[in-house]
Amino acid sequence: MSPSRFVPTSGIDRIMGRRPEVVAATAKATASVLAEAKRAAAPISHRFEEGLAMDVGTDETGMLVGRVIANWEFSLFIEFGNAHQTPRPVLRRALDASRGKALR
Repeated sequence: MSPSRFVPTSGIDRIMGRRPEVVAATAKATASVLAEAKRAAAPISHRFEEGLAMDVGTDETGMLVGRVIANWEFSLFIEFGNAHQTPRPVLRRALDASRGKALR
């Protein structure tokens, strides 16, 4: 008898990304990050908080992704800072704070 050999299915990540339960889990995880980002952004700027949104869909390679988007024009300066202010990485901290919580 020959030994068993694992052969991964090519493109399984794209196949799984179309399953409704995987899309729902991705949306739940993204919503968790968004809620944490809004909580952290509220004391900094009302406009920054209002400009936060989420999107769940596929990227240019066909992979399922969840994104938290900062739509306010000055969000970049809050997140990364500039010559006159230090960075306040709201989105990075929201992602870090949401790790492990989102899929519970």
